[in-house]
Amino acid sequence: MTAGNCGREEDPKAVYGDLIDLPHWDSPVHPRMSLHERAAQFSPYAALTGFYDLVKEEARETGSMAELSEDEQEELSRKLQILAKLLDGGNQPVCTVTFFEPDPKKEGGETVTVTETVKRIDPVRRRIVLKKTADTAGTYEEINLDRMVRIDVEN
Repeated sequence: MTAGNCGREEDPKAVYGDLIDLPHWDSPVHPRMSLHERAAQFSPYAALTGFYDLVKEEARETGSMAELSEDEQEELSRKLQILAKLLDGGNQPVCTVTFFEPDPKKEGGETVTVTETVKRIDPVRRRIVLKKTADTAGTYEEINLDRMVRIDVEN
Protein backbone atom coordinates (compact mmCIF):
# COMPACT_ATOMS: atom_id res chain seq x y z
CA MET A 1 0.00 0.00 0.00
CA THR A 2 1.95 2.93 -1.21
CA ALA A 3 0.75 6.40 -1.88
CA GLY A 4 2.01 7.94 -5.03
CA ASN A 5 2.41 11.55 -5.85
CA CYS A 6 -0.96 11.52 -7.57
CA GLY A 7 -2.77 10.82 -4.22
CA ARG A 8 -4.14 7.43 -5.17
CA GLU A 9 -3.83 4.50 -2.77
CA GLU A 10 -4.20 0.91 -3.77
CA ASP A 11 -7.04 -1.15 -2.37
CA PRO A 12 -5.82 -3.15 0.71
CA LYS A 13 -7.89 -6.16 -0.34
CA ALA A 14 -6.12 -6.23 -3.66
CA VAL A 15 -2.68 -5.94 -2.04
CA TYR A 16 -3.20 -8.29 0.95
CA GLY A 17 -6.03 -10.45 -0.35
CA ASP A 18 -3.91 -13.59 -0.24
CA LEU A 19 -3.21 -13.09 3.53
CA ILE A 20 -6.62 -12.00 4.83
CA ASP A 21 -8.29 -15.41 4.85
CA LEU A 22 -5.32 -17.41 6.18
CA PRO A 23 -5.70 -19.01 9.67
CA HIS A 24 -3.83 -17.43 12.61
CA TRP A 25 -0.37 -18.91 12.98
CA ASP A 26 0.53 -20.47 16.38
CA SER A 27 4.09 -21.29 17.40
CA PRO A 28 4.72 -24.95 18.15
CA VAL A 29 7.41 -23.92 20.67
CA HIS A 30 5.93 -20.93 22.54
CA PRO A 31 2.44 -21.14 24.02
CA ARG A 32 0.01 -18.30 23.33
CA MET A 33 0.03 -15.55 25.99
CA SER A 34 -3.06 -14.83 28.02
CA LEU A 35 -4.65 -11.41 27.65
CA HIS A 36 -3.42 -10.52 31.12
CA GLU A 37 0.20 -11.35 30.21
CA ARG A 38 -0.07 -9.36 26.96
CA ALA A 39 -1.48 -6.36 28.79
CA ALA A 40 1.35 -6.50 31.34
CA GLN A 41 3.87 -6.09 28.53
CA PHE A 42 2.40 -2.74 27.60
CA SER A 43 1.59 -1.42 31.07
CA PRO A 44 3.73 1.47 32.31
CA TYR A 45 6.78 0.46 34.29
CA ALA A 46 7.61 1.94 37.69
CA ALA A 47 10.06 4.62 36.59
CA LEU A 48 9.97 6.23 40.03
CA THR A 49 10.86 3.16 42.07
CA GLY A 50 11.89 4.32 45.53
CA PHE A 51 10.81 7.92 44.93
CA TYR A 52 7.67 7.64 47.05
CA ASP A 53 9.67 6.05 49.88
CA LEU A 54 12.04 9.03 49.77
CA VAL A 55 9.13 11.47 49.86
CA LYS A 56 7.58 9.61 52.79
CA GLU A 57 10.92 9.63 54.67
CA GLU A 58 11.37 13.34 54.03
CA ALA A 59 7.85 14.04 55.31
CA ARG A 60 8.43 12.03 58.50
CA GLU A 61 8.77 14.44 61.37
CA THR A 62 11.50 14.27 63.97
CA GLY A 63 11.80 16.23 67.17
CA SER A 64 14.67 18.25 68.49
CA MET A 65 16.55 17.79 71.72
CA ALA A 66 15.13 19.75 74.62
CA GLU A 67 17.41 22.36 76.15
CA LEU A 68 17.50 21.99 79.94
CA SER A 69 17.38 25.03 82.18
CA GLU A 70 20.06 25.48 84.86
CA ASP A 71 17.64 24.25 87.53
CA GLU A 72 16.85 21.14 85.51
CA GLN A 73 20.56 20.49 84.92
CA GLU A 74 21.25 20.80 88.66
CA GLU A 75 18.37 18.44 89.46
CA LEU A 76 19.69 15.91 86.94
CA SER A 77 23.20 16.21 88.39
CA ARG A 78 21.86 15.72 91.93
CA LYS A 79 19.97 12.57 90.91
CA LEU A 80 23.05 11.17 89.15
CA GLN A 81 25.06 11.72 92.36
CA ILE A 82 22.40 9.84 94.36
CA LEU A 83 22.54 7.06 91.76
CA ALA A 84 26.35 6.93 91.99
CA LYS A 85 26.17 6.58 95.80
CA LEU A 86 23.65 3.75 95.48
CA LEU A 87 25.92 1.96 92.99
CA ASP A 88 28.98 2.45 95.25
CA GLY A 89 27.00 0.88 98.10
CA GLY A 90 26.54 -2.32 96.10
CA ASN A 91 22.92 -1.66 95.14
CA GLN A 92 21.48 -2.17 91.69
CA PRO A 93 18.78 0.49 91.49
CA VAL A 94 16.07 0.56 88.89
CA CYS A 95 15.84 3.89 87.10
CA THR A 96 13.46 5.49 84.65
CA VAL A 97 15.61 7.41 82.19
CA THR A 98 14.28 9.89 79.65
CA PHE A 99 16.76 10.78 76.92
CA PHE A 100 17.02 12.04 73.37
CA GLU A 101 17.66 9.37 70.74
CA PRO A 102 19.01 10.83 67.46
CA ASP A 103 17.38 9.65 64.26
CA PRO A 104 19.79 7.49 62.21
CA LYS A 105 18.51 8.76 58.85
CA LYS A 106 18.04 12.48 59.28
CA GLU A 107 18.50 15.44 61.58
CA GLY A 108 16.49 15.34 64.79
CA GLY A 109 15.20 12.37 66.72
CA GLU A 110 12.79 11.49 69.50
CA THR A 111 12.62 11.53 73.27
CA VAL A 112 12.59 7.99 74.68
CA THR A 113 11.86 6.74 78.19
CA VAL A 114 13.13 3.39 79.47
CA THR A 115 13.01 1.75 82.88
CA GLU A 116 15.99 -0.52 83.54
CA THR A 117 18.40 -1.69 86.22
CA VAL A 118 21.52 0.44 86.23
CA LYS A 119 24.77 -1.49 85.94
CA ARG A 120 27.23 1.40 86.31
CA ILE A 121 28.01 5.00 85.42
CA ASP A 122 31.00 5.52 83.13
CA PRO A 123 32.26 9.07 83.83
CA VAL A 124 35.09 8.85 81.28
CA ARG A 125 32.84 8.05 78.31
CA ARG A 126 29.97 10.02 79.92
CA ARG A 127 27.54 7.12 79.73
CA ILE A 128 25.12 5.34 82.02
CA VAL A 129 25.19 1.58 81.40
CA LEU A 130 21.95 -0.36 81.82
CA LYS A 131 21.48 -4.09 82.19
CA LYS A 132 19.77 -5.72 79.27
CA THR A 133 16.41 -7.34 79.93
CA ALA A 134 14.10 -9.42 77.81
CA ASP A 135 11.53 -6.60 77.62
CA THR A 136 13.81 -4.19 75.79
CA ALA A 137 15.87 -6.91 74.08
CA GLY A 138 19.04 -4.94 74.68
CA THR A 139 17.95 -1.93 72.68
CA TYR A 140 19.36 0.62 75.12
CA GLU A 141 22.48 -0.71 76.74
CA GLU A 142 24.25 2.64 77.11
CA ILE A 143 22.83 6.13 77.32
CA ASN A 144 24.89 9.24 76.69
CA LEU A 145 24.73 11.53 79.75
CA ASP A 146 24.70 14.58 77.47
CA ARG A 147 21.44 13.41 75.89
CA MET A 148 19.69 12.76 79.19
CA VAL A 149 16.61 14.81 79.91
CA ARG A 150 15.43 13.23 83.15
CA ILE A 151 16.21 10.37 85.50
CA ASP A 152 14.07 8.98 88.31
CA VAL A 153 15.77 6.63 90.76
CA GLU A 154 13.56 3.93 92.29
CA ASN A 155 14.79 2.15 95.45
